[in-house]
Amino acid sequence: SFKVPSDFSDFVSSKESLLHEIQLNADSQRDFSVLQLYFAEKVDISAAFERRLAIQQFLDEILLGEKPYLWHHGQTLTVFVAIDKNHNEIYLCTSIEYGDYVDDEWFLVYLAMEITRQFPDVFVQLRDNDGEFLLIEAADHLEAWISPETATNRIWIAKQSVHIIPTDIVPLSSNGFSTEMGLRTIRDFNESKSLKTLEANRNIQKAIRARTINIYPARLPALDHCICAIVPSWVANAIERYPSLVGRAVAALSTIESEKISKKVQHASLGDNENLVARPVRLTKAQYAQMTFKQFKMPRKYHSQMRRVSESNS
Repeated sequence: SFKVPSDFSDFVSSKESLLHEIQLNADSQRDFSVLQLYFAEKVDISAAFERRLAIQQFLDEILLGEKPYLWHHGQTLTVFVAIDKNHNEIYLCTSIEYGDYVDDEWFLVYLAMEITRQFPDVFVQLRDNDGEFLLIEAADHLEAWISPETATNRIWIAKQSVHIIPTDIVPLSSNGFSTEMGLRTIRDFNESKSLKTLEANRNIQKAIRARTINIYPARLPALDHCICAIVPSWVANAIERYPSLVGRAVAALSTIESEKISKKVQHASLGDNENLVARPVRLTKAQYAQMTFKQFKMPRKYHSQMRRVSESNS
């Protein structure tokens, strides 16, 4: 019953491979957020692909509009179908690497809130390397029983609100609280029309919304910075078509020492007939700051070409 059509294999991940990837990310000390989407009722593989397509299209409308959202590491947000064979569960998942740029992580929370608004039968779990990171933002408003250990799998986003499964409904146990137990509880309360009783208190909702739906998308222009870049025409065309390439280039350069960058540029060749153009390039303010601190000297052999293009566009 879990056989996946070959045409869709690129969009499917088993629970085991997904957990393995998360573990690799954790071991490498890279900061990732993982978003998992479950449905109010179990779905078969065909329905899962239909839902994946609908949710991906919804996200693309937000992310790939007139001004595409610029992820700090130049990634794209792709939703995959995941299969938990042990519990006969099919769900959706995606992830981002946010590193030191926490705005990306909170924008992902905003997207989760928007998904549950648009698709009320979707329940979302969000985790990063620290676990249930939503609780950190609302730490001043948590009940005494909540801790990183006791909160695992008890925090859910549904119908654009944060929900917490309290211990008076499902008591603490030495065996822990699994995702399956949390999902079963959320489904039971949703089915009995009492999901609202699991909503976190007003102060927690206020704290999370202050970082998400209360500020996005209005805050997005404040995160952007625009520069004029002189680049080969083929690079300009690539950036225009795929804006995320800027983030990937910045991320790659940020891991190289300035001296090594200068040496690489020194030995590079633009070619005698290379068509250089000046183009406005969008990047985040954080990316611009990274590049500002990455100083390197432009080789003299490029000065005349750069000056000619700059003067022609002044």
